[in-house]
Amino acid sequence: MKVALILLHPFTESMGSVVRVKELASSLGSLGVEVYIFTPYERSFDLSPRVHVVSMNILTSSVGLSKALYRLTKFLYYGKAFPSLYAKTASRQNCILIGLTKIMSKTLLRKNIDLIQVEQDVALPIGLGLKNKTNLPLIVDLHNVSSEELVTAGVFKKESLEFSVLQNWTRNCLADADRVAVVSDCMRDYVIANYGLKPIDVCVVPPGGRSRVDKSVVMKRTRPFKIVYGGLVACRERVDLFVKSMPFVMRHNEGVQFYITNKGEAIREIRKLATQLGVEPTFFWFNDYGAANRFLSQCHIGVLPSANDLARRMGTPAKLFNYMSLGLPIVANDIGGWAEIISKEKVGLVCSDDPNEFGQALMKIADDPRAMREYALNGMALVEKKYNWDISAQTLLTTYEDLVGKS
Repeated sequence: MKVALILLHPFTESMGSVVRVKELASSLGSLGVEVYIFTPYERSFDLSPRVHVVSMNILTSSVGLSKALYRLTKFLYYGKAFPSLYAKTASRQNCILIGLTKIMSKTLLRKNIDLIQVEQDVALPIGLGLKNKTNLPLIVDLHNVSSEELVTAGVFKKESLEFSVLQNWTRNCLADADRVAVVSDCMRDYVIANYGLKPIDVCVVPPGGRSRVDKSVVMKRTRPFKIVYGGLVACRERVDLFVKSMPFVMRHNEGVQFYITNKGEAIREIRKLATQLGVEPTFFWFNDYGAANRFLSQCHIGVLPSANDLARRMGTPAKLFNYMSLGLPIVANDIGGWAEIISKEKVGLVCSDDPNEFGQALMKIADDPRAMREYALNGMALVEKKYNWDISAQTLLTTYEDLVGKS
């Protein structure tokens, strides 16, 4: 079986989305699927013998797509005009869409692709255009719901016309897809209730992890304690809660070291907040995923603060399971949804949005080596047996086989 994944993000941006695509592609490849990741932002190369990155730069040069446009498209995404622009992009009369799908459809047919999968709802216009040109089945892999994310970002309110336009557009587009994959049970319930999809047409393909370290790494971790936030710094991630907890932690143990990724649209605000509070976290970044994980494996606790809203509850973060993969106990604020995994599976602690309570949870783990090891080892065991990319890929493969048959 051959599958085309359409990803409209550079590999160094939108960390959770890119990790999801790469990891699922890798697992699908190990299951015998030939995977082609089409993206306008990367050169063509092979991630593995069965996973191929195909540059859309060459394919789409005639219609003006380039890496330089990524910042512009992101700016437009977070603008109030986005819903109407989104709808226009989906129009068959749109010259960019027509040109793009005409070129890409020839490539898909030449490679004997069996199925198209678009990553996130922003890629729906391309997916539907390709489906019309090739008559291939179309799956939409929803990492989150754009309309709800834009409400969280403050772009518009739920009662606004813009929200209604985008919801109606998404409903109509998803009705033309053959299947919808979602990352959580919460999102599954949402798309069924709000977009009129049949339960049989929605499958839950949660993020997962892989075994990346052995027990000896956990046992050898020594002081000073390193507490890390390893995701993009965005307002919805509530990294400010982590920073506000730092003075409390330092009063309790001044030798603790804090680390925050140096990437994301809210990084300037977080740096300013740290300066105001007199704390000095180290800001870091690795373009290489392996190097990033090697660094994280040397830390002691991973933090996962989040805004408490519907979009964040639906969008299970990939870094939750990456922390588990690396044997990092986790501290998060309790927003329900995926946060329940942390307490239920005993891989860390959840607390309120109060910075002092967040700091207390961090110190409770740091002061209890036995609990720290227990949380770490529980997480490592869970990504081997339950929350694993291979298991998620098998669910996706079953959906593929339902649509195109076994090959």
